[in-house]
Amino acid sequence: MDFKSDLEYATSKLKIEFSFSDYQLKALKSLYDLKDTIAVLLTGSGKALFFRGSDFCKAFNRLGDLTCLFPKILHLALTATATPNAIENLIESLQFKNTTKVLANPDFPNIFWGKIRKNAKYSQI
Repeated sequence: MDFKSDLEYATSKLKIEFSFSDYQLKALKSLYDLKDTIAVLLTGSGKALFFRGSDFCKAFNRLGDLTCLFPKILHLALTATATPNAIENLIESLQFKNTTKVLANPDFPNIFWGKIRKNAKYSQI
């Protein structure tokens, strides 16, 4: 199959809705052309995901469809908050096979949580 056929299959049969700019569509086609040799990183903060709340949950649950569409490429999922049980559920939901889990402490100086008061001058903008 070619890119156009696979995209049509994803939208019609799998009911995946794409909302890409022309630039994003060209980039996706470039990735598709290399689909047997590249690894794909999907993150919730990527430009391709425009969902929030329950819509995001519905869309996220469909990511396993992409695993089926591109079975020969590597897939990577990242999480900072999932419990061991949630990780197993994610692996099943995303339809990952032969998984390798890398668990690391995210205690790095560039990763932090904090509360910072807004400067008063920004209220005037």
